[in-house]
Amino acid sequence: MAFSFLYGYTVFVSTGDIARYKSAYDQMVYYTWADFTFLFTNLFNPDRLAFYEFNVMAVKPDAFALTVGFLTSRITENPRLFWGVVSFINTYLIFKFLNTIYKEI
Repeated sequence: MAFSFLYGYTVFVSTGDIARYKSAYDQMVYYTWADFTFLFTNLFNPDRLAFYEFNVMAVKPDAFALTVGFLTSRITENPRLFWGVVSFINTYLIFKFLNTIYKEI
């Protein structure tokens, strides 16, 4: 599990999803709790972004990325913590899924 966090924390890709999430994270650092609450409660409202710049975490109706991105942005401005936490959570869920399948077999 520590490896999954370190992998997410140290990943280096200059294009693709990593670059889009870094750009979104850089904007999310300046969001207030009111901004987060508004975006979260209006996830499926297409007009919710009228007062916000485009970013991938706010555009997609993705409560996971929005919540983890906002909470980690309260701790640090470095998006690597976000990637590390997401990598850790995803690895945990995959292992939990595989363990559930193994128990059923």
